[in-house]
Amino acid sequence: MSAATGLRAMTIELVNCGSSDFGVQGYPDVVVLDEDEDPLPITIRQGAGGTAKELGWDDPPAELLLRPGETAKSGLMWRNTLTDGPPAVGRYLEVAPVAGLPRQAVVDGPDQPPVLIDLGSTGKLDVRAWYR
Repeated sequence: MSAATGLRAMTIELVNCGSSDFGVQGYPDVVVLDEDEDPLPITIRQGAGGTAKELGWDDPPAELLLRPGETAKSGLMWRNTLTDGPPAVGRYLEVAPVAGLPRQAVVDGPDQPPVLIDLGSTGKLDVRAWYR
């Protein structure tokens, strides 16, 4: 997606690192944190939320059974536009497979800087359902 249009997206990958099957259905539980690691006051929407028409983003959630070592993916999408108010900038991202399970910090890799979620003044983040 073109950053020049203000449209941003990232993929999240869930890996079953356990020794037994793990079922997941629905949307990941996502929290965006500021530089002080406090939650940003933003709206998290399921699906594309009108941000963009992207293939698969509004598909209904499917039940997935992940065997050890298997993966599922989800995605985040937002627009970095400034219309009114101060910009919301997330420096950290925490995700759980579904609400009610513990969240884990999302990182790009070892020794990588924190994730940047530059929401602009929209205050909206769209989340895609888990998929293969």
